[in-house]
Amino acid sequence: MIVADAGAAVGTAAIAILVGLGSLEMWHLYGALAFGSAFSAFQFPAYSALATQLVPKQQLTRAAALVSLAGSIGLIIGPAFAGALVVTAGLATLFVIDLATFAFAVMTLVGGYVPRSSRTADGIVGPRTLLREAKDGLGFIIERPGLLALLAIFGVVNAAFAFADVLLVPIVLSLANETVVGFVISASAFGLLGGSLLMGIWGGSENRARDLFMGLTGIALGLAAVGIRPWLPLVVVAITFTHIAVPVAFSSNQAIWQSKVPFDIQGRVFAVRQVFEIAAAPVALLTSGLLAEFVFEPMVEHGSWIAGIVGKGPGRGTALLLSTMGVIALIATVVTWRRPSIRSLDKDVPDTDLQAEPIGSIHL
Repeated sequence: MIVADAGAAVGTAAIAILVGLGSLEMWHLYGALAFGSAFSAFQFPAYSALATQLVPKQQLTRAAALVSLAGSIGLIIGPAFAGALVVTAGLATLFVIDLATFAFAVMTLVGGYVPRSSRTADGIVGPRTLLREAKDGLGFIIERPGLLALLAIFGVVNAAFAFADVLLVPIVLSLANETVVGFVISASAFGLLGGSLLMGIWGGSENRARDLFMGLTGIALGLAAVGIRPWLPLVVVAITFTHIAVPVAFSSNQAIWQSKVPFDIQGRVFAVRQVFEIAAAPVALLTSGLLAEFVFEPMVEHGSWIAGIVGKGPGRGTALLLSTMGVIALIATVVTWRRPSIRSLDKDVPDTDLQAEPIGSIHL
């Protein structure tokens, strides 16, 4: 985690230096962001594995919700704070604050300790090569059909959500102006905040798989509803509802994986999980605009019965595409929930009992 934060900070520092020298080009941004993101990829597996060892098992759902809560607060406060700073103090001040946050993150970890747990058969490996560890992580998931099904459904829903990231702004702009776009994005952030508070207070039920699929169903229904009619209040309510459901799904999913995977293999399993859960997102980001412009917009323009459902005019094909992705996510969620390996996940894949058997600690 220290290396991930430090590496991400290097990318930000590089951009700050280039801005100061007046030499920043667009390709510099691509390179710096790619560099920082490569380091950030280590953050999720490391953080998830560490949290499992520090948080009591019965509080894992609540802990994941509190992380989501912190993120939603950042989404609400960050843009407004950054915008005010750029106007009043300049871009240099913004870079200084950004780098200070990385330094603070590193300082919270330096001098800490990680509880050391006993080894399991799954965690005992031969020569520790990257390919061997990736194979071990993937093998652990494949051997457990319930976890494999969770991996697949989250990949589908994440892809649908990635379409929303691209398509929501043009959908709103087809109905209103840029000011309203800001309002809709704020409503989304407050929805995320509300869902995080809900899960932080509630902590989820004993049936974490059911909570997870309730959240996934809410996400899919919200995305499907965004584009069904050209009515702005419907868009606002639907996208807010979608974001309320996100922490329900995320925190339940996180708790399931943290409680089912032995500590000493969690880094490998969570790294593989991260790859498969987000693999479809880049494809969605690259294809959503093309699909909207060249497939769905002409479909609405030339299909009277389709236009009778979603409305006709600029942006309605884009709205139809997002609703279609929501329906696909909903169908995938329902089909996955019908699998016995999902409904009996807690029985078929027992919780790891290693948390109660620490054998020392590792000082950083």
